[in-house]
Amino acid sequence: MSKRNVRKQPEKLKRVVIKEELVELTGDYITALVLNQFIYWSERVKDYDKMLKEEKKRLDMTADDAYEFKNGWIWKSAPEMIDELMIGVSTTTMERRLKKIVDNSWAQRRKNPNNPQDHTYQYRIDIIKIQIDLLKLGYSLDNYPVIVDRVSNLHSEGTKLHDEASDLQNEASDLHSEGSNLHDEGTVPEITTETTPKTISEIKKKYIKKKIDKNNFKTLYQQMLNFLESVLNNASFNTWFHETAPIDLKGGTFVISAPNDFIKEWIENQYIESMEMFLKAATDEDIKIKLLSQS
Repeated sequence: MSKRNVRKQPEKLKRVVIKEELVELTGDYITALVLNQFIYWSERVKDYDKMLKEEKKRLDMTADDAYEFKNGWIWKSAPEMIDELMIGVSTTTMERRLKKIVDNSWAQRRKNPNNPQDHTYQYRIDIIKIQIDLLKLGYSLDNYPVIVDRVSNLHSEGTKLHDEASDLQNEASDLHSEGSNLHDEGTVPEITTETTPKTISEIKKKYIKKKIDKNNFKTLYQQMLNFLESVLNNASFNTWFHETAPIDLKGGTFVISAPNDFIKEWIENQYIESMEMFLKAATDEDIKIKLLSQS
């Protein structure tokens, strides 16, 4: 076969994505592209799982607690970013966009701590900060189920995270006090709305039209999702339950899949009691939920 007939393997084509929520957040499409590219690469670093654990740890800290990011750092120069995004801007323009991201605390920046001669900046996105600012605008960060529930009630840009956490703690305390008088019937833990039903009888009255046969577990699961969707805001519901699915219901145990460990643990900590109370209201039987991670 002649060299002329040998077909060259095609190179992997570049792709860039303009996301509406990031344009709204940053105010211009170039900065939105850069921020999305940072998110893209952060999901592909070797210590990505450790980075997520860092973010989860930060959820339990107050806004005043200092925290040094250790995982999730990526190396990226302005010329490299221009080449990846395939946009005809100058290095100076790109450096301004990078600085804008840092100035808004959507990412932190540093020099290589192990090599003073390396002048390429390292960046580490702040998932929590991005999610908070998106929620203020009515958006949620795709594929990053982080702190949605703790900040979903933010209504003004001046609200601080630790103030919101304090409000939520007070609300949870009030619900606990109210629920102490309902222990015979059981209380539903606070979700996100002021109209969340607190007893099984309330769930039956408002959400159950007729008793559901537990043998038809897929229908039962869909009804439970309808209940959750009605008491959660859209961002919370889509983040935590969009990729869950029913597996089986046998012996009083409802097995449900979750896409990863993070979502599995969050549902177990925040929602599983409410879900099991719905199942009790719908079937008149005590059904426990078991979550399985797919990752």
